[in-house]
Amino acid sequence: EELLLAQKTKDLFLANISHEIRTPINGISGMASLLSQHHTPQERATYLKAIKRAADNLKVIINDILDLASIESGKIKFEKIDFNLHDLLDSLIDTFSAQVKEKGIQLRLNIAPEADKVFVGDPVRLNQILTNLVSNALKFTHQGFISIRCGIEKQAPRVKHIKFEVEDNGIGIPSDKLTTIFESFSQADPSITRKYGGTGLGLTIVKQLIDLQHGRISVVSKENQGSTFIVVLPYPLAKTPSIARSARRSRAVTQDPSTLDQLSVLLVEDNEINRLYAGSILKKWNCRVEMAENGLIAVEKLKNQTFDLILMDIQMPVMDGYEATRTIRSGRPPASQIPIIALTANSAEKDVEKCLREGMNECISKPFTPEELFIRLQKFKPDKVNLMDHQADSQGSSTTNSVINLNYLRNASHNDADFVQSMVRAMVASFPGNILDIKQQVTRKDWTKLAQSVHRLKSSLAMIGMEDTRRDASLIEDLAFSHTTDRIPKLALGLCEALDRALAELRIIDPTNDPVSIPDTARR
Repeated sequence: EELLLAQKTKDLFLANISHEIRTPINGISGMASLLSQHHTPQERATYLKAIKRAADNLKVIINDILDLASIESGKIKFEKIDFNLHDLLDSLIDTFSAQVKEKGIQLRLNIAPEADKVFVGDPVRLNQILTNLVSNALKFTHQGFISIRCGIEKQAPRVKHIKFEVEDNGIGIPSDKLTTIFESFSQADPSITRKYGGTGLGLTIVKQLIDLQHGRISVVSKENQGSTFIVVLPYPLAKTPSIARSARRSRAVTQDPSTLDQLSVLLVEDNEINRLYAGSILKKWNCRVEMAENGLIAVEKLKNQTFDLILMDIQMPVMDGYEATRTIRSGRPPASQIPIIALTANSAEKDVEKCLREGMNECISKPFTPEELFIRLQKFKPDKVNLMDHQADSQGSSTTNSVINLNYLRNASHNDADFVQSMVRAMVASFPGNILDIKQQVTRKDWTKLAQSVHRLKSSLAMIGMEDTRRDASLIEDLAFSHTTDRIPKLALGLCEALDRALAELRIIDPTNDPVSIPDTARR
């Protein structure tokens, strides 16, 4: 009976998915065909809007399937970084502002003062959970309101249990279906899939993400009256509460294309449509763009030209993105030091990690939005006024062989010197303990704890531009989890030496830290 039920579930899933994928593809194909005919400007705008909506729907379906596969294979990992809860929720409201306006629905937000703090956790996964719940409410609410409330349910000295409520006055859920809505591929009524679309995976993904973070989710609903989804997640308080003010200020700064004026970009992409798309966006921002159809052409171009950034596709004929990156990194400066951003349709975590191990600085998943591309270009563009360079030069030292680069922190805070200084101070305080911890775990051969220690370091290393060291940390983490331990001691020693060099440079920037307070063992 269980086998028959599993087969029936699989058949239903495949039928739903094939229908859901065919629907937007047919829409894109049909609208594109109409665009090629004679039409008015108003009709053209309507067709283009329909194509974008269909493409967005297709992207949601693919992302749902990939997310579920990552969760069920046990390969999903959660970051532990500082984030401001108020900013995250404000951004969530901004994301849905156009949709609620189009439907004539009110979207309300209420945050209790005690929840307006900086916490440690994975803001991307929290945003994914809340986005799913708000999308669900928007789908089934045709008039009225959607309300997001946030407060503290329970608090310990360092950990707060944050309670999120997403309420709507939509069609509601029948009482006999409340126990099944979190199951894979199920919706309250099979006709829901036909009428509203969707894979039936959204709430399943939400529940599993919450369970993996030791939280809980429940729902209260009445048919034709509305639903309230309640999520409780534990988050430790951050040690750097000043980030709240800095992050809040940074959101007020709008995207300014003039900051990318004359940025030189080598776009390596074999697909003509993708080249046209990315190239058009870059030229709109007044970037200087050079094209290469594969990795070999890119490598040849770098022999006679230099660029500020490289956008690198992965799967290409002749020479793929991995081989091209290895060739570039093994060459001579300045070409070997150019930031390389991967453009990949493979968005699984193992694919991203492989890109970083091969020498790329970051990844953008296809299809990407102009906003996503802009953020990455801002992050890696050359910064003519680097805080570290300025302060080191003022003390008569050279930064030619510097291991750190504060461009990311400066760009993220829009040149907020107080924010950069607070982050530098926090790293000066924490790095000695990190070094000592890594050495102790290697001595004890406690590979699980070592993997956890280097994982916590990765975001800090990225913030100060130590991408090579971050890749080494990722490799150590992978080797530790797979119990391939023969290479770990040497790699861990190299990681500690890189942290020591970074610590020395960070202390130059923040001389207020007292080196006497650092344990001798950590300094060694």
